[in-house]
Amino acid sequence: MSSIIKDLPELISHNIISEQTAKNIERYYAAKKEDQGSNTLMIFGSIGAILVGLGIILIFAHNWDNFSKTVKTILAIAPLLLCQIAAGYAIFKNKSQLFKDIAGILLFFTVGSSIALVAQIYNIPGDLEGYLLSWTLLCMPLMYLLRSNMLAFLHLGFITYYAVVAGYFETERPWPYLLLLGAFIPFYLRRLKEHPFGRITSLFNLLFPLSLIITLGAFLAGVGEFGFLVYMALLGFIYNTGLIPKLESRNDYLRLGSVGIAFILLFSSFKWVWEEMETQQVVESYYIILWAILFAGMLYIAIRNGGKQFYKNAFQAVTVLFPVVYLIGMANSVLAAILDNVMVLALGVITVKQGIDKVDFRKLNFGLTIIAALIICRFFDTNMTFALRGVLFVCVGIGFFVANSMLVKKKRANVLNTTEDEN
Repeated sequence: MSSIIKDLPELISHNIISEQTAKNIERYYAAKKEDQGSNTLMIFGSIGAILVGLGIILIFAHNWDNFSKTVKTILAIAPLLLCQIAAGYAIFKNKSQLFKDIAGILLFFTVGSSIALVAQIYNIPGDLEGYLLSWTLLCMPLMYLLRSNMLAFLHLGFITYYAVVAGYFETERPWPYLLLLGAFIPFYLRRLKEHPFGRITSLFNLLFPLSLIITLGAFLAGVGEFGFLVYMALLGFIYNTGLIPKLESRNDYLRLGSVGIAFILLFSSFKWVWEEMETQQVVESYYIILWAILFAGMLYIAIRNGGKQFYKNAFQAVTVLFPVVYLIGMANSVLAAILDNVMVLALGVITVKQGIDKVDFRKLNFGLTIIAALIICRFFDTNMTFALRGVLFVCVGIGFFVANSMLVKKKRANVLNTTEDEN
């Protein structure tokens, strides 16, 4: 690594790389060095802190019924006070990040256990939704005070859990989730700015949009088939966000968005989906506004990234065309189902072609998987004989083998040509 860094000025002087590229290389290796040195200790230290916290709770639980109410209260609050002292000590003495992470995680879980124990001791009524909300609100400042990535992960995970409980099981729209998510975003943006190539950042790039995808359904109770349109807009927003230059080098957004777009198209390719759409009642204005905001945001980011010509990117194109197909489906379910299947097939074929052109095995096999999934879906709503289904499976299997073999040969030819040019 040190030899590469030393050679950067020479590479710049010979116009082999630009200064910006050199800075990106330096930042990449700095992030890599940071990750190698601290991630292992951080992970296992955090696991150890969680196990210690759970062990203390179990020890108390074993003899809990034998304690008086006063002793129970002291035992419920004492760990919280001790962990607060440890966290304060870590902040004021500027201890190592590992120390801060362990103290923060212990404090996070003791806050939750103290709330639960005090409520149980004094028979305070409540539900899981309110409990999770109180817990995450109280612990929200910790990720900033201790600058802890692990606490940020816990915050994101627990607010997602809260939204699922409130929206999917209690049928209430979890509006506080948006406030709690907004509190997380500045931490995430700072991490993205300071360590754009770090592994922890890559994990944030995956979990943040995944949280949005999971919790969107909590805001869509009773929306019916219109939910396909809203989800497509969100996934298009995530996909286009992945095309932003700062995120494109670690394309977690692109992968999640492309997989989600393909899934929505495949799921909506069944005839019964469009048949139910013909009978769907007019949706509330709330859902239309939500879709409009997501769709407008998707278009804004796509245009800002230079994506005015959507037909050049298959995934951008289908996210723009899907609302048109939805409107057609409200009047003619058969035509809409056909158009949906055509979009899926076109998406798979274009992805395969791009994989071959760019010698990208992931893109090639992703495109082939889309085509294979489309064929499998059609097994369930078409009257095909088993012989024809078998032939189609054989053809798809041969397609996987032939396409990958062609790509291997093309990659070898490119390597040979590069070697000959250098000689």
